[in-house]
Amino acid sequence: MRRFRNKMILIVFFSMVSVFAAVAIVANISASIIYSYQADGLTRVIMDNDGELPKVSEFYKFDVSEDVKTLIGYNEESAYRTRYFTAKVSEDTGRIVMDYDHIMAINSEKGSKMVRAVQSMRASRGYYEHFRYLKVSASGVTRIVFLDCTESFRTLNMMTIIILAISGTLTLLVTLVVIMFSNRVLRPFEENANRQKQFITDASHELKTPLAIISANSEVLQYKHGENEWTKNIIAQTKRMGELINQLLTLAKSEEIEDSRVITEIDFKELVEGTMDNFVGIFEQKDVSINTVMDEAKILGDYEQIKQTVSILMENASKYVLEKGELDVILKNNDRNVMLQIGNTSDISDDVEFDRLFDRFYRPEQSRNSSKGGYGIGLSVAKNVIQQHNGTIKAKKEGDKVVFTATLPAHRKKKRVRSTNK
Repeated sequence: MRRFRNKMILIVFFSMVSVFAAVAIVANISASIIYSYQADGLTRVIMDNDGELPKVSEFYKFDVSEDVKTLIGYNEESAYRTRYFTAKVSEDTGRIVMDYDHIMAINSEKGSKMVRAVQSMRASRGYYEHFRYLKVSASGVTRIVFLDCTESFRTLNMMTIIILAISGTLTLLVTLVVIMFSNRVLRPFEENANRQKQFITDASHELKTPLAIISANSEVLQYKHGENEWTKNIIAQTKRMGELINQLLTLAKSEEIEDSRVITEIDFKELVEGTMDNFVGIFEQKDVSINTVMDEAKILGDYEQIKQTVSILMENASKYVLEKGELDVILKNNDRNVMLQIGNTSDISDDVEFDRLFDRFYRPEQSRNSSKGGYGIGLSVAKNVIQQHNGTIKAKKEGDKVVFTATLPAHRKKKRVRSTNK
């Protein structure tokens, strides 16, 4: 449940970040488009008014769309607060005539450099640094209007910073609220899950007694009247039901709170080799060739749970490996993660949903109708244990082999640094 709570908090956090980031991007793009429309409207008016901004009464007579006029919001002060300069370039001689009376930041040298740069551009309008320009060529003369958009850019940047600041603050506040109340929200689910686990445990214990009685009575009947088909079936099925009950108890136990685990340093290579030795006889009976590549590896975890997980993977391989097939056991350590791969030749279909192999009671049709046993619980237990140890486990088909890969964090001892006094 703790893992589910953490996932819920992360989902809320990243959802808020994504939404606010989208809002900031849309707002930034929208404001940029509006400022560009405003700038284009003003440069067009300046161009049409022979390099000057007109009075308010004359401004609305120019051929500029009503929407742009509304966006510009032109008034008596607009001509005084708008900074711009114009240039005329002779296409024959290349002579430049500039008028920069309406701006203080531009001199002859800087203005000429900007004019030549814009003249070489194909676009008739656009941005050069923080200036919006409009370029019109007619009668051998190129006329260019440069509108200073520095204030617009500053406003845009300030708006973006404010949006990001508000978004970040709201994201943190919402996340804190979710963290504070998540336990309350998840409490009914946790109680329900605990009741389910308690039911499985209680029901399993209650079923053990009648199963033991049925098995004992069957053995008595078999002893008195001799072995027959019916008593053999009863004994076999009660044994099978007993194994299922034990696995249900194991599954319920594996989902208990993580505080019950005993964490120690584990020599993972030694554990894998020791567990594999228990199944060597089965592989030899099937004439299976075993290929092993193992690095030295240390991990932190509950020894019994990790050993049970490796045993489940080995048992699964021993059940489904083909006669005269191959078993690959690979243990790799890259100092950050330890990866255990157990692969065996198998006739399992490529259509199998390999992610579902870790679901409870799920078994592919090939194994469901076979006599290999299994209830689809073991791999679910293995996945639960690996996740509780901050690892991952997956299955896939590689050629003619089914490969299970479990990855766990590697344990690296901190090196002590000796200090020497000179």
